[in-house]
Amino acid sequence: MHMSGAGSFLKRLYQLEAFVAAFAYGVLAVTVLADVVFREILSSPVLGTQRFAVYMSIIAGFLGVGLASAAGLHMRPRVADNWFPAAWNPGINRVSNLVTSAIFVVAGYYAVLFWHTGFEMGDTAPLLDWLLWPIQIVIPYAFFSTALRYLLFALFPNLNPADEEEK
Repeated sequence: MHMSGAGSFLKRLYQLEAFVAAFAYGVLAVTVLADVVFREILSSPVLGTQRFAVYMSIIAGFLGVGLASAAGLHMRPRVADNWFPAAWNPGINRVSNLVTSAIFVVAGYYAVLFWHTGFEMGDTAPLLDWLLWPIQIVIPYAFFSTALRYLLFALFPNLNPADEEEK
């Protein structure tokens, strides 16, 4: 894969995840609004709306991990930024991106174990009686998607949004 192909892939990935996250937040807003309207007008909540809203926020929130990394908006400690000569920064940034990618791969592995356990056990959502695994799949997806981003940032440093921020 060349840098232009990686850049195009990352752009499309960002657009897809941003669309799904925005859609989930939109559904969340409509759900909460409907719950408030039903409580105020009918004096009775619609059972499960609050739980459903939580699941929509989980989807949007986990996708936000990748979106934040794509935009270079993750918080990072800057205490050690001046410990090494500035000439070392490109190498340090590559190593940092590789380590970050590896951390997200490990988190993704454990998220798959979590997801698989729920899948095997047939866990369902209280009140809604829905299987949880279709919602929980976003957790390992988000970790692996973010790991892939950081790996591509390490391979193609010009794609790293942190570089743009520092320029």
